[in-house]
Amino acid sequence: MDAIEGTAKARMLDIIENQPDDSSFDQLLRELAYRGMVERGLTDSNAGNTITTDQLRSKLDQWHDKKRLPANDANLRESCIT
Repeated sequence: MDAIEGTAKARMLDIIENQPDDSSFDQLLRELAYRGMVERGLTDSNAGNTITTDQLRSKLDQWHDKKRLPANDANLRESCIT
């Protein structure tokens, strides 16, 4: 993906124009949403709004304790962040 430049409308039009002609409405919306999430993530990262892996583990552990997930879900957590 190119650098984030131009207005939101211009970026959206560029994304749509670069999709296959037979793309469905849902596929276009999904691509627009995906690109929006990536742009927000890059903006956060460039601004230094990130956390370490250890901080993420701590947050997941806190969430796990609140939700009282079964122990096997803790294994899923580990596989997702390692």
